[in-house]
Amino acid sequence: MDEYKISLIMPEDDEYGLKDGEILSFGEMNNDLYHVGLLLEYGLKIYGDDSVFGIIKECQMASVFSYFLAEYFGYVVFLNLHFDKYGKKGLLYLPSDISISQMDSVNKMYRNLKGFEIEVNSDLQFVDGFTYSDKNVYVSDGIHDIFEIEMQKIKAI
Repeated sequence: MDEYKISLIMPEDDEYGLKDGEILSFGEMNNDLYHVGLLLEYGLKIYGDDSVFGIIKECQMASVFSYFLAEYFGYVVFLNLHFDKYGKKGLLYLPSDISISQMDSVNKMYRNLKGFEIEVNSDLQFVDGFTYSDKNVYVSDGIHDIFEIEMQKIKAI
């Protein structure tokens, strides 16, 4: 995953054969396309021009596309910001409703991302064209604690 700009963790089985919790990584790091271009391309390919991606396609912020993939469609979105000059960094966007399979995949993905500092964003908000999270945490040595509360919610159902 270190060699890709974007990793998506699927929200549920779909008509394209992708399964709940499956990780799809794309956009090689040496590719000239920006994260936002790759996310737009994916959104339009899967959901079409009549979806939210057709409406916001002029947006220039990857966080906006990540918000809609997470909150409207249920994906876990990881943006790899690994640049030699700044070190290994990434942004992780968690949907409000996350499956156990997705949580397992996030943990598996994180174990493969050695040495990354990751900003984890949950409870995402979209106001006046900007995204923000009241619950963003930086992790560099373990991500398991983030899901303890989520696991308790799921077990209570």
